[in-house]
Order: sequence, then C-alpha cells, then structure tokens
Amino acid sequence: MLIVLVNSTYTAFVVVVALAAILLRHNQAPRSTNTKFRGPSRRYYSAPDVSCVRVNGVIEKNPGGMQVVPGCSIGFAPLRYSKFATPATWINLATPHGTEIEPLDPSLKVYSSPPDNLAGEYNRDHVFEVQLIASFIGSLGESTVARRLWKPILNQEFCDWVDEYICSSTFIWNLLQCLPNDRSKDNAWMPMLEKTIDGMKSRAFNGSKIITKSRFKSYSDTEKVASLRAAASTWEYAKDDTTEKAFTQQSTCLRRQWQYWLAWYVKQHHAPKSAKQVDVGRMHSKWVQHIRRSFDDNLRRGIVDMVSWWNESNKDGSKEVILNFPSLLPDQGRKMSVDGDDLSRGILAFLNI
Repeated sequence: MLIVLVNSTYTAFVVVVALAAILLRHNQAPRSTNTKFRGPSRRYYSAPDVSCVRVNGVIEKNPGGMQVVPGCSIGFAPLRYSKFATPATWINLATPHGTEIEPLDPSLKVYSSPPDNLAGEYNRDHVFEVQLIASFIGSLGESTVARRLWKPILNQEFCDWVDEYICSSTFIWNLLQCLPNDRSKDNAWMPMLEKTIDGMKSRAFNGSKIITKSRFKSYSDTEKVASLRAAASTWEYAKDDTTEKAFTQQSTCLRRQWQYWLAWYVKQHHAPKSAKQVDVGRMHSKWVQHIRRSFDDNLRRGIVDMVSWWNESNKDGSKEVILNFPSLLPDQGRKMSVDGDDLSRGILAFLNI
C-alpha cells in the first residue's frame, strides 16, 4: 500500500493538478505518431472545417460539401483545397468530334485550360471521394465484427458512440488530411474533371445508378450518346495509372489513420475488451476493395443498360446525333448517324464489355 501524506494546501493543489494532467493525456483525442498526418488541437479549429457537427436529419446532397454518416445526424466537410485552383489540369474528351475510325471515341485528354472555354462545366475531383470516409464510418454500425468496437458499451447507440469516440476534431482532421487540402505538402492529383463524368463517378461510388431508365429515355438522341460517352470516359479516368496511384495512396493513408485510432481507442476507460479483437485497418482495406469492385460493377451495368435502352427506343434504324464536348451540345458539333451496332463497337468494345 502506498500512502501519501499531504501536509499543506499548496502540496494538495499540486497533486490534484498532476493527476488531472495524467487523466487528460489518457483521454485525449487520437494523434498519429507520424507528424505528416498529425492534426491540431480542438481549440484551433471550429466546425464544419474539421470536426463533426450535428445536422438536421440525413442530408443526401448539400451544396456546402457536408458529408453525413449514413444513418446518423452527424456530418463533416472536407478541408479547404483552394490552392489547387491554379495551376490546374482540365480533363475532357480527347476527340470531341470523334475520329474516322472511332467516331464515338470516349478517350480523355489533360488540357492546360478548359478546352470548351467553360470553366464552370468542371468540378475539382477528389480521386478518393470524401463521401467514402463517412460511408466507412457508417459501415461500422452494420458489420458484425465491427460491432465489437461499440456494441458492448451499455446504454449507448451507434450514432452516440460515433459522436463520442470518432468525431473528435483531431481524428477527423487526420482522416481528411489524407485527401488533398491547402495544408498538405503533397503535390496531389486533383484535376478539374468535366462535370458529367464527375457526377457519374460520384454516383458509381455511392452505389446509385449512374442514370435511371426514365431519365435516359427523356433525353434526345444526342444527349443519350453523350451520356454513354461520358460513362465510358468515367471508366477510363478511373483506370488511368495516375488516378489509381492517387486512390491507392489516399486509401492507404486512411487505413493507417484508423490503425492509429484503434491504438488510442482500446486504452479508453469505456472501450470494451472485445475492441482489441477488431483489426480496423484490415477491415478498412477490405471495405475499400469492395467499394472499388462495386464501382466497376455499377459503371459497367449502367453502360450496358444504356446501350440496351437505346436499342429498345431505336428499333427502326440509325439516328442522327451531334458529337462534341458535353457543354457545347446540342448547338454545335459534328453530325453523324448512329445505331446500336455503332454503340457496341464504339463503347462496349472500347471497354471490353
């Protein structure tokens, strides 16, 4: 037994302060041992820049960039990335009018300025979508294995657990630091991507149809062909070596941050003993692999569907369409006749589908 005799008010005060400091260090938010990904303390940053905030209901679309954890009224916004505005790379069709051999060629090209002179028709692309960070957090509430992290904690629902143990500003900051932002020293790949392609990429990652049958059938023939080319271009962009390298680097960084978080979490007073059995880093890697395969499946299915829907609507032969950058349609471009065989040769064959 250790007995400490305190014989003065001053000495008692010093002991209390020391104990408080020890408890504070024990319960502080997770920090990486790698300074490259280490976040600032809570007092320097306010929501929604780096920390989770409560939102009214689940927001599916938010113009401010708020990403909401599925099933929870908790969201966060990406870090600022204004420094990537200049210089910029712009990505759009390499041959908007097609070629004699491949009139529907969906190949892409990197330009030093918007080739259609319409900068507003492009979006800055997060190669690893910010929404995927929120989606993975939400998946921890559904996985049987992941429930070992939080389920044994009595009287606490999943979203409350997320709010208390994941949504510290430091940890969210560390996760978001893995993506391009103004404080990052990395020369990140974050191009200005033609917005139709960017939209299809986002929908394919979140599991939505890249386009619905009713929407596709409401389009003009020119718009239908443009949508097919955009979907094929999305496929090429995702398979590009530079894009795949950036995706892998960012997902690896995120996995590492989850490993740091788990090392901190298992030391918390209320953390269940079963949490030590959960390899959250490996779980993140497997989840990302699943999401990437689902992305390919969603995109491939959408392209095949569009060709099928075209054939349903155009059984009487070819249709005259206009080919150009999406933003310049249908006012100007190259006119040509297109039928189902052209789509099969120009789109499905291009993707080896």
